[in-house]
Amino acid sequence: TPVPPFSCKFCPATSSSNVLAIADEGGSVQLVNYNRPSIIKEWNAHTNAIFDIAWRHNGDKLLTGSGDGTVIEWDICKNVNLATYAGHKGSIKSIDVQPDDTRVFTTCSRDGSIKIWDPRCNKYGDIYKPVNTIQNAHSANSNKKTVRKDAATFTANSVTCITYHDSNTIISAGATDGKLKKWDIRRCYSSPKSVSKPVSEILYSGDSPRVRGFTSLIIDSTRTNLFASCTDNRIYKYNLHSTTAKPSATYTGHSNASFFVKAALSPDDQYLISGSSCSSAYIWKVNNPLQSPLTLVGHSSEVTCVDWCPHDFGFQHVLMITTESDRRNVLDPIENKDNHPTSSEKKPVQQQLNLSSIHVTNQGKKRSSGTSTKFLENRVNSQGKTSKVLPRKKLKYEIQKSSNAGDAGILSKSSDIVTKQTTIESYFK
Repeated sequence: TPVPPFSCKFCPATSSSNVLAIADEGGSVQLVNYNRPSIIKEWNAHTNAIFDIAWRHNGDKLLTGSGDGTVIEWDICKNVNLATYAGHKGSIKSIDVQPDDTRVFTTCSRDGSIKIWDPRCNKYGDIYKPVNTIQNAHSANSNKKTVRKDAATFTANSVTCITYHDSNTIISAGATDGKLKKWDIRRCYSSPKSVSKPVSEILYSGDSPRVRGFTSLIIDSTRTNLFASCTDNRIYKYNLHSTTAKPSATYTGHSNASFFVKAALSPDDQYLISGSSCSSAYIWKVNNPLQSPLTLVGHSSEVTCVDWCPHDFGFQHVLMITTESDRRNVLDPIENKDNHPTSSEKKPVQQQLNLSSIHVTNQGKKRSSGTSTKFLENRVNSQGKTSKVLPRKKLKYEIQKSSNAGDAGILSKSSDIVTKQTTIESYFK
């Protein structure tokens, strides 16, 4: 039985940008080469589910955060456990690496805490301890000491996602309080008598009668705009330099009823992609939030995690991955300049990208470690050497549009469908 994936991240190193890491509910990690496609390497990183992963900036090390409350740092070339970070009392929900220092990283957990880690200090035996801890970061009442430690309490207090705003501040979100909070990690929050007070906070911006939580936080390359994916089926965009706490844009059209549904921003900050609780992924043009999203169809269950390749994108093609419980799909829409949609076809209806994707299915099969290690060492090594990367096979996909605006998003008889080969860019023109 296929195991649901919970996190996927492309390698940030230019020479290894074709390598994708996928972590799943069973605690295993796969490294996938989307050029072939094939599984380069697979190993059991934890005995519990892995909810998030993060690459070190040079691309040779991978951090995995698990339901067992630990983070393990892996040398992906040698498949060696370099360090274990322990201190959380609940599942680790999110990991982010400090933008200007590849050694410092931050985690958040279902136990309601945020922890900052630095492998240069606080090592006790074989275990690293946090250098700073923010307790009760998103609890319903942070002034009250929590007595109950049952599952309901952990869910209410859970910190679901974090991201660095800059080297000294992080932004966090919780499961139930509906707040986005900014923290200065240079402050000491570890004292039992201190109350964890953020530098600033943004209250829930939606119109739901019940305050909702957030599943994903993304910040753009300028560190100015924050995208917060909420369980009210909206993604809110905030200008972090603005004096108002209201969102500058809202993106709708998808369904988000699960904390496993994630979102991602393209490296050029132009496109926003999100998974969904249905069987599709959705792409919005960032500067045109009112336009209906492009729908990626082809999955058969909840689409959990998404990512964009950091070095293989542009006007000619855009690549992303969407994953779900029964298969993993690498999607690569390629532009056909002779087949741009005509002006009459640019109707404000939801359009669908029908995918014949690359499938990489987790069936528990492992490749020999020797071949895998050699493949990675040729692309990721400390000496900065680069190797030849095989040219990627160009795959073409089709957009299918209903000719009736009233049938938006519904594919009916073939005679009612206009088929065009296109890219994300041409769809949003």
